Amino acid sequence: MSDSEAGASHISDEEVFRRKLMMDGEGMGDDRKIDTLFSSFIQWCDAQGQRGEEIADGYERLLAQLDHLKFSSQMSAERHRASAREIEELDEILTNMEKEVAEEKKVIAERHLELKEAKKARLNKMKYDALGRIISSLPDRKNSMKQLERIEGDIKTLKLQKEALQKQSDEREKHLRLLLTATHELKYKFRKELEDWEDAVSD
Repeated sequence: MSDSEAGASHISDEEVFRRKLMMDGEGMGDDRKIDTLFSSFIQWCDAQGQRGEEIADGYERLLAQLDHLKFSSQMSAERHRASAREIEELDEILTNMEKEVAEEKKVIAERHLELKEAKKARLNKMKYDALGRIISSLPDRKNSMKQLERIEGDIKTLKLQKEALQKQSDEREKHLRLLLTATHELKYKFRKELEDWEDAVSD
């Protein structure tokens, strides 16, 4: 085997291994795949002393790499579209969740207001019930009016009794004054008569 044939055989084995890596896609990005394809193309163009069959095989390998690169690019584009759709779906889910959260906040605020109003209504009801119990414990209007009339009658009777007692007291006071006046006059008369009698005896 000549040196050119050995070199061609060595290049061929390397290309087969590289083609296998390209087909398997072991951790190679699109940029590296393009660089590998470009390097293989340059190497294929610079190959000298190769037979027509080897050149054809190299050409087929380049086409296979190109097809694989196209397929990989299509897969990347499809993954990108799938990711875009997933992101769009996630954005929609997030938007819906934000709407639901806003609605829940609104409902919570409404429930809080309703609870506040309910507490206020309950407090008012307790006040009304307490007032109702107080009113219920009081006598009814008819009995109250009768009792009021009876009290007013008692007041009138007491006023009449007071007036009668006052009149009687005034009369007694008048009689007492007359009695006192008569007593003073009688005392003065007795004293005068005593003085006159003493004067007569001394003469």
